[in-house]
Amino acid sequence: MSRLCSFFMIATIVVFLNIAAPARGGDSLPKVGKLKVNVIKNIVAEMPGSEVKDGEKPKPYRLHVFVIGSEMIDGRDCWKAQIVPADQFQPEAKHWLMIVWDKETGWPRKVNPVKTNLEPKIQKVGDATFIVDGPAGLPIDMLPMVPPGEFKEGSASVKFKSTRFGDITVMELSYAVDGKEQFRVRQRWTDGQDWWRYYDKHVDGKLVLRARAFEAPHLDDPFTKVELEKTAPNDFAMRLDKRLNAFVQIEPNNPPVPHIVERIKEATGLDIELSPELKNHDPLLGQFQGGPKGFLAWQLMEVLRSREIDNGRWEKTTTGYRLHGVSKVFAKKMDPSIRQDPRLHAKVTLNMANPSVAEIFARIKDASGVELAVSPQLRDHRPQLGHIGSGACYNLMELLAEKDIENGRWEKTATGYRLTGISRAAAAPAPVAGDGPPVAAAPPVDRPFPWMLVITAGIFGVLLMFGFAMWVAWLLLRRPASGG
Repeated sequence: MSRLCSFFMIATIVVFLNIAAPARGGDSLPKVGKLKVNVIKNIVAEMPGSEVKDGEKPKPYRLHVFVIGSEMIDGRDCWKAQIVPADQFQPEAKHWLMIVWDKETGWPRKVNPVKTNLEPKIQKVGDATFIVDGPAGLPIDMLPMVPPGEFKEGSASVKFKSTRFGDITVMELSYAVDGKEQFRVRQRWTDGQDWWRYYDKHVDGKLVLRARAFEAPHLDDPFTKVELEKTAPNDFAMRLDKRLNAFVQIEPNNPPVPHIVERIKEATGLDIELSPELKNHDPLLGQFQGGPKGFLAWQLMEVLRSREIDNGRWEKTTTGYRLHGVSKVFAKKMDPSIRQDPRLHAKVTLNMANPSVAEIFARIKDASGVELAVSPQLRDHRPQLGHIGSGACYNLMELLAEKDIENGRWEKTATGYRLTGISRAAAAPAPVAGDGPPVAAAPPVDRPFPWMLVITAGIFGVLLMFGFAMWVAWLLLRRPASGG
């Protein structure tokens, strides 16, 4: 009886501590994917309020965010990244900075000018930190991954809010002095992504900067309630539909969309269809590894909603579900000739994480005999392709013509095909000498301790000592005994 009472007492204390302890993150924060190091993130930015000539609208410009590695600051493990201008840019964006932020909380810890005449710094209000006096044309604001709240210090205050819409999260940070807002920054995240998709900044109530990830579609206002409700998926509603809990068996290697749709229809008895605008939607889905019974129907429907499609969403109909969205698989519309080449129907199996362009070219040549090349301007093209399982040669070529490239297309040559376009994932920019602290190099590679070498050397040393001892004993045995 006393043991039972002790158990309940301990359980009560544990429950109380869990309730009383402040939550880290919380349901209102995005489910951030693992940050990729030594990978360039391409950003498209524009300054709506900047001065222009002859009544022209401000033109968008590109920026590179290069996550370099880690750094310890005051005992805190932090990420560090450089942000640099890429091609055409506003004068306000001609700056090169290094930003360091806390891995756990997301608050910025340090900002270093690398190539700029400005002196940005970190300002602190309570536990909140943010960057001030930075370049007007760079989206350098880092928002935290902490529960929403307000931070105060003297007449200054910082408010942080975070709101979820399906798998989309909108975070907002505002800074005010004496009750008057100085600036407000918003970021829109999608679950599984390691960087924001959309960003904007208001200063004194006026929109001064907005940006988006290069691969994110342009939206007039990605933070309006209508846009968020339109783009937020209804996966949760599908999971509540018991009919979609049926198990579905599919081909594991890059199954086509019609095959998956037909299998879901057979397993659930529902009418599963694509909207007319997705009639030719044929994404490269990669390899599937399900359980012994396969996949739940709603799991496959979530995959179809999110792969190579913008604004993908399932609409409930009277007899089932219909998929809407805008296909991102546009390479086949630009150059259908590669699908008409029978050699490129040969199957290629990669099963590789983020293979290089050269590796894909070599596998396609082995399977089809077709020579592939890139144009000179794509010599340093380094697209982030993710994990690729298997598929037809033309599937892989379409992926290369779409991923991290602008106006990608294949040109026929005497021996095969040549990929042309403008790279959005070129090799990392070289460090620039100049004023300010040196540009940090990529983090060193952790190497395992050479235990085998140490053990082998130890055994060899023991044998050497044993041999020496035996030799000394032999000499002593051979010495003639002294007479009495």
